[in-house]
Amino acid sequence: MQLWICWAVRERMEITVLKEEKNMLEVEIVGIDISLLEQLVDEMQSNADVEFVAYKRVHPLVSNPVLILKTKKKSPREHLSKVLDEMLKTWDDLLKEMSNL
Repeated sequence: MQLWICWAVRERMEITVLKEEKNMLEVEIVGIDISLLEQLVDEMQSNADVEFVAYKRVHPLVSNPVLILKTKKKSPREHLSKVLDEMLKTWDDLLKEMSNL
């Protein structure tokens, strides 16, 4: 079930930039499961250049999550893109492994 969710997210996830500054990015993410959003935040927290990362949601039924990312030096947009690419590659690898079972 979780692998299907990962595939579905890849096909319909949309990111809208709400606010962008030199070292801060605030984006709304449409079409992502909260458990995958938690994984995204965890992955970003492991980077030493990340000063702050979290998400907020006004209400689970009427709003999309908003991710806030602050970095020390590197571009937050590039960092988010890199982490998302790595996560999608991991999900693809899991799908391939599951299809071989």
